[in-house]
Amino acid sequence: MRLRDRISWIRDRCDGLRVLHLGCADWPFTARRIGEGALLHKELAAVCARLIGVDLSAEGIAMLRSHFPEWELNVADACVFVPSEPVDAVVASELIEHLENPGMLLRTLASWVTPTTRLILSTPNAYSLKGASRALCGREYAHPDHVVHFSTTTLTQLLRRTGWQVQETAYYNVTSGRLLASIPSRMTWLLTSLLSPRSGDGVLVSATRVR
Repeated sequence: MRLRDRISWIRDRCDGLRVLHLGCADWPFTARRIGEGALLHKELAAVCARLIGVDLSAEGIAMLRSHFPEWELNVADACVFVPSEPVDAVVASELIEHLENPGMLLRTLASWVTPTTRLILSTPNAYSLKGASRALCGREYAHPDHVVHFSTTTLTQLLRRTGWQVQETAYYNVTSGRLLASIPSRMTWLLTSLLSPRSGDGVLVSATRVR
């Protein structure tokens, strides 16, 4: 198994599908993602048959609307939003680690999706080599809004408990665009590739509802 590019992996699994994208604005980094050309929602918009965006941040949705007025966007809580028409896939990338009760979201989704709907998740990896290296140096990096870290095993167990069956698992690394930071970042990518992709920066999962 090799490390994957997170955005490409997700985009490839949404190609030609009707997709609900939860946390689409990536607030508070919306402007940065747009400027860097790294906004996942824009990548999905290029390949999906239909794309519905949902985000709890009114500021993030307003910014997306100002740049992309043609997009179908909604300010709503992902735990209660249900699309008016069926979707083929639900994308929740870098979202569940922000939630106080991620199981509630997963159980809610399982209650209304069809048996063939794909749930496509990504989340930081609790056992990443990069995170362990920082811990050995007496430091810890976490997004200021993160409240939980998942490993492959704990994420799979949570999905099972909330009505999902994992179909595919992969791992990704994040490289820095800054020159000085990119050197150790790429070294970590190389070591992770050589040792085990399971120690990558994040986990990617595709799952379907238990029939």
